[in-house]
Amino acid sequence: MDHATYARPCVIIRIKQDGTLTIIPISSKDYGNVDKFRVDERDPDFAATGLTTTSYVYGHPVLNISPASVLKKLGAFVGELKRRFIAWNG
Repeated sequence: MDHATYARPCVIIRIKQDGTLTIIPISSKDYGNVDKFRVDERDPDFAATGLTTTSYVYGHPVLNISPASVLKKLGAFVGELKRRFIAWNG
């Protein structure tokens, strides 16, 4: 996966004691046969994500960022979508 130099959606997977956020970027591009979690726009829980099209969460890169780097909250994984993501991410 290419490393974007612009703001992009991400999943916050951990908030450390010092406030640092551990994130995994989200991409609307399918990079083929690699480990990924599909966030399908046809999923009943998709609207809660705030995303606008089917997107993918890849197992890397996992990044640590300052909370000040977050521009805005788009949404959240909820319901069955959240359960599947947690199972995928471990």
